[in-house]
Amino acid sequence: MNTLREDKLMRGAILAAGVGSRLRPLTNSKPKCLVKVCGKTLLDYQLDAYRKADIKKIFIIAGYEAEKIIEHCKHIKDLDITIVVSKEYESTNNMYSLYLLKKHLKNHAFILNNADLAIDVDIINKMVLSKNTDLIAVDTSQYNEESMKISVDNGTVTNIAKTIPEKESYGCSVDYYKFSSETSKKLYDHIDEVIEIEKDRNQWTEVAIQNLLKNRIIDMNPLEIGDIRWTEVDNYKDLELADYIFSDFDKTLSSIDTFFLDLDGTLYVGDEKIEGSDKFVTQLQKENKNVYFLSNNSSKDKIQYVKKLQNMGIDANEKNIILSTDGLVHHLKKNEVKNVFVLGTKALKRLINEAGISTIEEGDKNSTPPEFIVVGYD
Repeated sequence: MNTLREDKLMRGAILAAGVGSRLRPLTNSKPKCLVKVCGKTLLDYQLDAYRKADIKKIFIIAGYEAEKIIEHCKHIKDLDITIVVSKEYESTNNMYSLYLLKKHLKNHAFILNNADLAIDVDIINKMVLSKNTDLIAVDTSQYNEESMKISVDNGTVTNIAKTIPEKESYGCSVDYYKFSSETSKKLYDHIDEVIEIEKDRNQWTEVAIQNLLKNRIIDMNPLEIGDIRWTEVDNYKDLELADYIFSDFDKTLSSIDTFFLDLDGTLYVGDEKIEGSDKFVTQLQKENKNVYFLSNNSSKDKIQYVKKLQNMGIDANEKNIILSTDGLVHHLKKNEVKNVFVLGTKALKRLINEAGISTIEEGDKNSTPPEFIVVGYD
């Protein structure tokens, strides 16, 4: 079949049957593919990538909390989504999941991916546009013990496994695969042998790919993803990393000139510095950002806050401390108030006096009656 023709008929397959136990309690009542990264489900990251590549016919294998995936997809009208439910998801692995999609995928060109990925929208389009008919998307910039790695010889993939040592690794598989219709048939012929003859339902799809590569039954090429962002989300550390990467935090940070940071509860709690707060402020100051510190606690003056911050390794001076009392003083001076009675600390009284406003002491019968009562922390 003509490669261009195959690309137009390309199908998509998403393996989403797993439990996602390492993300509990987040996955107590929903499958991992519906966990959100930056407000968007992992499944929608993948569906958006298929949209970008103009692949409309999508097959999803569901298992754990399958009804939640069905509910999530039932209102999607621009894609032709078929959901197949695996009832044996707890005792099988993803090769069996792919096996359940055989009647939809065998003898068809298709893209295959696991459902636990946050991925840039361009990934599938890049695979479809490649002149190579059979591909493994790979990130050559990293080596991760937990990820599948590939070995390459003369531009052809020779092995895929988690156990490939770093010196033999070409890069980490991104869990996106492109199969031609011819390779699809060979892949399913081997999977049939494992599932139906050997009765082994607990194998990875990558094991089938590995066997076919090693025996030179199929040829696959690596597709370097370049700057495409991706994160496999297995646990909370992965989820934190995915949120950071896909929030565009660094880009957003570079576009901001001025930062107003709350103190208690943000940079410290009581007398305990929040871990990393000093490094964050230092980084902002190194990048010549304007940094101001805010507090609505009127019990201390600016000198006291400066000392507290400096003792925590945070560079500060009185000019970049903004207190609720600044607003108070501004209001009093704007209204030309001359004297007030203060229910508050000595620090609050001192700040008001330094602004040129008299504070009347309790029992002072000779003083002018106060124009306002100022109520702070007392």
